[in-house]
Amino acid sequence: MAVRKICRQKGCRASPRCEHPWWFDTMHQGKRWRMPVDDFALVRGATEPITSKQTAERVWEPKFLGEIMAGRDPRVPPIQPKQETKTVLTVAAFLDQYYTGYVETEGLKSANTISGHIKALKASLGELPVAALEKAPEIARFKAAFRKRHEVATVNRALGVLRAAINWGRFQDPPLLSTSPFHRFGVTIRARDETKRDRRIHRDEEQTLLAACLMMNTAEHRWTGPAMHDRIIAALETCCRQGEMLRIQNRDVDRTQHQM
Repeated sequence: MAVRKICRQKGCRASPRCEHPWWFDTMHQGKRWRMPVDDFALVRGATEPITSKQTAERVWEPKFLGEIMAGRDPRVPPIQPKQETKTVLTVAAFLDQYYTGYVETEGLKSANTISGHIKALKASLGELPVAALEKAPEIARFKAAFRKRHEVATVNRALGVLRAAINWGRFQDPPLLSTSPFHRFGVTIRARDETKRDRRIHRDEEQTLLAACLMMNTAEHRWTGPAMHDRIIAALETCCRQGEMLRIQNRDVDRTQHQM
């Protein structure tokens, strides 16, 4: 067995200190085996050409001889095992896991509502890899598009479901997500932007309010009690909100019918 250079026969005067490649050259059972060290090593894990004779002799020569002794042809590259293609988890699959693994498991009373919000999220974000939920841009795009078709409260509920799903995914084993984009500098949910619901005035509150109006006939308020009384009745009969009630003027009130 030998590791040598074959460039001297071709007229190289600097051999073996030249930059020409090293060769394996051996006899086994009457057959001569010759091939460049680089051709053998690079297909078997070497990351760079073999320029050192010591490396060729100590690391790769035993492997070369071992393949010959095992009856294999060292000139044939080894068959690489097929790498298993890693399936990329999509947002749709992730949300399905969240619904099955948490919403249904915990028996949440709002499961039907959550299912509707998940359907909307999957329609917009479902094809993306789940890692896209760690950044704000895709969620902001969904938020802007969803707001065009729904009220602010509905948008906030859908974002709340997505935030809960992301937090659930962060604490799985292994974690499905590493971080959440829901923070003050990322995606925000502004509950104060939601439309407040109108509350019907209670009958006792109405009587208290009307009684207070009749007692407001003082110089301090500069209006007469009956006038204010009529304005309150007009506001109640026309279902005015609190801010709209203050804009009713005395001249807008029909004092005979108590209507605007």
